[in-house]
Amino acid sequence: MTTAGEPPYAGIARALLVEIEKGVYDSEDLPSEKELAARFNVAHNTARSALKALVNQGILVSERGKGYSLRVYRRADIDVAFHGVGEQAGDAIEVAKLAPPKAVADLLPGATAVVRRRTLGAEPKAAYYLADLIALVPELDDPAPIADPPLLDLLAERGVAVTRLETRVISRMATSWENLPPATTVLESVTALIDDSDTVRAVCVTALPGDSYILKFTQARR
Repeated sequence: MTTAGEPPYAGIARALLVEIEKGVYDSEDLPSEKELAARFNVAHNTARSALKALVNQGILVSERGKGYSLRVYRRADIDVAFHGVGEQAGDAIEVAKLAPPKAVADLLPGATAVVRRRTLGAEPKAAYYLADLIALVPELDDPAPIADPPLLDLLAERGVAVTRLETRVISRMATSWENLPPATTVLESVTALIDDSDTVRAVCVTALPGDSYILKFTQARR
């Protein structure tokens, strides 16, 4: 059951995974730590480690007071078109000056510092602005939500005409601040706001949990 050199829990996790894939269990009759320990004649800590290994693989979920259950994926189609930063009155907004992350730095070559405006929540959104844009729109440096007007309209009012949007979608693992279950991938939509001089003026990022959405592509036949 256990391969030479691997910890005892690994073989238990592998055996349990084979049974799950065969449909032996549903969430209601998944064996408990106690049952696994008795079945494989191991300590409770070893059985717990086996179950945690399957949580880390995205097979199980663990809920305080309820134990372990099979992870269920219910996904909806997403529209990756840009609809604005989407701030609402009452949103918790975090504003910070920092070095741009790689996905943003690739679109803002030469930028060493940006202002990040981040909306916290189940599906975090962030927008990254250069200092010259903050000077034109100082509201962007204020943690109060900007619910109206929409971002593109606000920029137009200050003389920044966004004429083109370019969106990239990347898949990555979740970070700790996104507070998602282990082994959850994130679909990160990165949109560059480009003005009439072909300059990227801002970058907006939306992170969507990969276990909740399907990225759908429709192509017209020519």
